[in-house]
Amino acid sequence: ATPVVTVTANAESLIASWDAALNATSYTVEYKKTADANWTVAGTTQNLTYTIDNLTPETSYDVRVKGINGDSESSYSTTVSTTTLKKAAFPKNISNADELIALLTGSEVSTASATDVVNITADIDMSGKSLTSTAVFAGILNGNNHSIKNWKGTTPLFATLGSAQDLTIDATCSLEPTSFPFGALAATSTGKISNVTNNAKVTYSLSADATEDIILGSIIGTAEGDMEQCTNSGDVTVKGDVALKSTLVGGVVGLAKGKLSNCTNTGVVTLSAKTLSAISTFNDLTNVSILYGGIAAASKSTVENCNNSGKISYNISNIENFTITKMGRPL
Repeated sequence: ATPVVTVTANAESLIASWDAALNATSYTVEYKKTADANWTVAGTTQNLTYTIDNLTPETSYDVRVKGINGDSESSYSTTVSTTTLKKAAFPKNISNADELIALLTGSEVSTASATDVVNITADIDMSGKSLTSTAVFAGILNGNNHSIKNWKGTTPLFATLGSAQDLTIDATCSLEPTSFPFGALAATSTGKISNVTNNAKVTYSLSADATEDIILGSIIGTAEGDMEQCTNSGDVTVKGDVALKSTLVGGVVGLAKGKLSNCTNTGVVTLSAKTLSAISTFNDLTNVSILYGGIAAASKSTVENCNNSGKISYNISNIENFTITKMGRPL
C-alpha cells in the first residue's frame, strides 16, 4: 500500500512521517527543491519517520515516500510541498520564566542547528507560571550552573533536545507526566547531557490500566547520546492498582543508548502495580516487560563509574497471572 505522508519543517531540515503501509518492510524517502526537476534519495529506513538534513532555510521542498517489500515497491505517496523556516538568530539568553516560556512555545527554537546555543543567565522561578512544551531544539542548552525553581509540570521542557550542560532542576519543582518518553529535561535527547542535576519528584499515578508503554527517567526519558556527571536525588515513582504495559523506569534516565559515565542516583525509585498486561518491542529492545534501576532502566552502551545508593522498590501484586508465550509454548 502507498504511504500517507506528513512533513514538519524546520529551518535546515524536514521531518517526514507516515503511518505503516500494508506489507511494507521498509521505506525510501526522496526529496527535491520544488523548483527542480530531479529527485534525490534521502535514505531508506524501517522506521516511520525520517529527517532530511542540510537544507536551505526559507526554501520550498517536495517530499515523497514509497514502501518496499523485497523486490516489490509501492507507488510513491502524494507529493508533500513544504517551505523550510527562517533561521533564528543564536545564541539566545534566557533570564526569567517569561523568556523561557516564550522560547519553548515559539517557533524560533525549532530552527536551531546542533551548534546553536541557548544560555540560561539567571535562576528561573516558575512560580505562578504554566508550561506545556512540545519544543524541539537541536542545539545546546547551557544552564551556566543556574536552577529552574517552583516548576509544576506535566511535560518535559523539551520534546527533543540536542545537548545540555550545567543545569539544575530544583527540589521545589514537581512533575507528573502525562505522556512518554518522559524526563524533566527532555523526552528524548540526541547529544551529550553533562552535569545536569534533578532534585524534583517525578510521579506517574495511574487510575486505570496503562494504554501505552512507559519510558521514564528523572532527567531524560530516552538518551540517544552520552550522559556524564548527571545526578538525581528526587523520588521517581510509577504507581497504581492497575495493569502496566512495557515499562522502563530509571533514576537518571529511562533508556540509555549512549554511554553513561560518572552518574549518581540517591533518589527512591518505586514501581507498584497490579500486573503486566502486555510486552512490546521498541527502541531496539525486544520482549520488554518491566525494567527498572537506580541509574537507568536499560542501557544499550557502556556504563562506567556510576553509583546508585537510592532505594529501589518494586511490587507487582498479580504477576503470576500473566502468561508469556514464546515459540508456541507458555513460559
